[in-house]
Amino acid sequence: MVPKGIFAPYLCLTAGLWLAACTGDQAAGPIERPVAHVPDTAYEVPDGTTVPSPAPTYEPRRHSPRTPQTPVLNADPVTRPAELFRPPTVTQPAVRPEPAPDTRPRPQMKLRQLVGLDRNGLSQLLGKPTLLRRETQAEVWQYAAKNCALHVFLYRSDNDGPYQVAYVTATRRSQPQALQPAGTAALPFQNRCLGRLLHRFTTANKTS
Repeated sequence: MVPKGIFAPYLCLTAGLWLAACTGDQAAGPIERPVAHVPDTAYEVPDGTTVPSPAPTYEPRRHSPRTPQTPVLNADPVTRPAELFRPPTVTQPAVRPEPAPDTRPRPQMKLRQLVGLDRNGLSQLLGKPTLLRRETQAEVWQYAAKNCALHVFLYRSDNDGPYQVAYVTATRRSQPQALQPAGTAALPFQNRCLGRLLHRFTTANKTS
């Protein structure tokens, strides 16, 4: 309960506050909601009148179905396990072919056929000797082959006579001092040695 002394001022204060609240609401005006603004467009028709353009219409966007993509596979061939452990290829060195054997017939001659030849005849048959040793009234012509050596002894009958073959023998080059006279078991070997020397000299004359 308000005391009587202050009732009048209290009533005036309450009325003033209520009036101020009402005035503020009217000054603020009504609350408006935002409205989307769509510009008005118009176009002219043939008779000269202006007709507003219709509101735009929107159609829902249609999505085309996606084409499934096939994954791209690697074009390289698949390596098999056996190929991974394949040993490397070893290149064999080129082998030089062996020369064809000489099939030409070798001159057939015996040691005794040299006996009686002079210097000129011996040179025409076997060529120059590998080694020439001179002694008193004698000469020794030596012809060396691959595995043997031929020894030809030439003597002269008198002081003015020619040197002629008087004795022939052959030795193995591994045993140069083992002279064996002709007519023994070494004769086949000695004849082969003479045959090699004849063949070598004949071949050299054909190629030169």
